[in-house]
Amino acid sequence: MKNENKKYLPQAVGGCLGTILTLFISLWLAGVVIHYGWNNIIAATFEIQRITFWQAVGIDLLITAITGSPKGDTEKSWLEVLGKVIYWYLVLWFLMWIVVSLL
Repeated sequence: MKNENKKYLPQAVGGCLGTILTLFISLWLAGVVIHYGWNNIIAATFEIQRITFWQAVGIDLLITAITGSPKGDTEKSWLEVLGKVIYWYLVLWFLMWIVVSLL
């Protein structure tokens, strides 16, 4: 029994640390993308006040709370989730960059 616990402990710790890392990276990327999009598209188009990075993170959290928590697949590893988060926000950031370039 004790050998089994020693076998699964590193996996549990790694998964927990991976989840925390994914949380911080996704919050940072969301803040950067929303900050960029708001300040370069919305503020420029409607002539409204620019926002800070932390306000952008707050907007992301508010939108997530209103639209519902993302339902994750528990079978995926934290590396797969992190890759999906990074991919999504980089694509979104690139598309916003294209829109800003056309303004």
